[in-house]
Amino acid sequence: MKEQQMKTNIRSDKISYIWLGIGAVLMVFSNGIYSISLAAWLFPVFVMRFTRLQTPIKGFIISLLVCSAGLFISWKEIGMIPLPAIFSIAVGGGVTAAVLFQIDRLVSLKFDGVLSMLAFPMAWTARDFLQFLGTGDSWGSLAYTQYGNLPLMQVVSVTGLWGLIFLITWLAPVVNFSWQHEFQWLKIKRTVLTFACVLSLVLIFGGARLNFFAPESETVRIASVTTPGIRSQFRTLKKEGKLPVLQDTIQVMEDLTEKAAHANTKIVFWQEYGALMAKEEQSAFIERAQKIAKDKNIYLMPGMGVFNFKAKKNSENKAILIDPSGNVVWEYLKHHLVPGVEAPFFVEGKGSIPEVETAHGKMAAVICYDLDFPDYIRKAGQTGVDLLLVPSFDWKQITPLHTHMGVFRAIENGFSLIRATGMGLSMAVDYHGRSLAQVNYFTSDNPIMFSDIPAKGVTTIYNHIGNFFAWICLAGILILVILALFRVRKDNLNTA
Repeated sequence: MKEQQMKTNIRSDKISYIWLGIGAVLMVFSNGIYSISLAAWLFPVFVMRFTRLQTPIKGFIISLLVCSAGLFISWKEIGMIPLPAIFSIAVGGGVTAAVLFQIDRLVSLKFDGVLSMLAFPMAWTARDFLQFLGTGDSWGSLAYTQYGNLPLMQVVSVTGLWGLIFLITWLAPVVNFSWQHEFQWLKIKRTVLTFACVLSLVLIFGGARLNFFAPESETVRIASVTTPGIRSQFRTLKKEGKLPVLQDTIQVMEDLTEKAAHANTKIVFWQEYGALMAKEEQSAFIERAQKIAKDKNIYLMPGMGVFNFKAKKNSENKAILIDPSGNVVWEYLKHHLVPGVEAPFFVEGKGSIPEVETAHGKMAAVICYDLDFPDYIRKAGQTGVDLLLVPSFDWKQITPLHTHMGVFRAIENGFSLIRATGMGLSMAVDYHGRSLAQVNYFTSDNPIMFSDIPAKGVTTIYNHIGNFFAWICLAGILILVILALFRVRKDNLNTA
């Protein structure tokens, strides 16, 4: 009998490495720039199968190595971020992922039924939430891998990203529970049906929201503009310290705004860094922009890079909104500066999102990286913003990923969103995340994107409850782990 058991254990151990290999391959495509939405659901299934068949120490070490390698490969071609930094982030993510798989192993051994099913998704959601509390940004979230599945994406209007992360990672313990019971329906039906029912309800909710609560308000035509030749302008600035001639910058603004401000266009706004100038030149630029807005009877919002070469950290990345009367409504400084690229050189904005009531809805603006911070953008949702304008500037490796991330902010907060993106994907979406217009900088030579946007937004549950679901997951996994450790201690005492 013992000999037969040993053979079975050896065979199971060998097979477990096959599951690990499948999980490792899937993990490379589960996130990052190679993301495939289905891989995000499947990779935890196979890595979990491996860790449940191994001793805790062996399972932890090997899953740490696999997860770290997978994360590094999936993000290493992102560009702009040094490889040592990506390596550090990948190792950190690998360590925490390995811990989560061990939490699943511990709880699944000490609990049966629903509790053992919920441990892993609660742990993963809580891990991401703690990282979010530490940094505030949402890069790397599994939720973003589901872009394009509009019915599923609607759940973020209730739970934020956290409900979607929970659903994705819930599949792994359900499949592994079924696997351990050899997929015998009578033993697994309650577990499988519970998961299937919840997922079905989420999809039904999403489908109903899309079909029965579609935008019905009047639309406003918005033109978003990207600056031709901006890449070469930055190269000259970096290598020679020279900015474009102010009159040339003004001429480009006049010409493209002239083209954009037709066919009943009410709002024209430019990409981040759409106009580069010295600090002493900005007054002349703004005066000219005021005249253009008044002459064309439009809201005009140029994105400006204002450089002060006399002081190390006194340059400004800003967006200025001018109304049809030629008055400056706001001057918004980017609040979340990109670490290492902007933070050492630019003045940080105060963190107040500017808003204005117009005949075309309540309008607000943030700049590029600001959009990656869900709690920050929720401020606009809570005050009933209808239109969010986002001047942005990306690069090829994060196109279209970075723009797709922003779509989730529109669904979470119930406003339409327009992103004008230099060297990236410009896109306009309604509050359901439907694409209304898009222009890719790398595949199109058209610098102007026109979009007809619903002038009114909606209130979402997420506006009111924020990260409540994530807090539940954090509290739930802490309680489960404590109870599991208590049972381990009790079992050890009984054995002794």
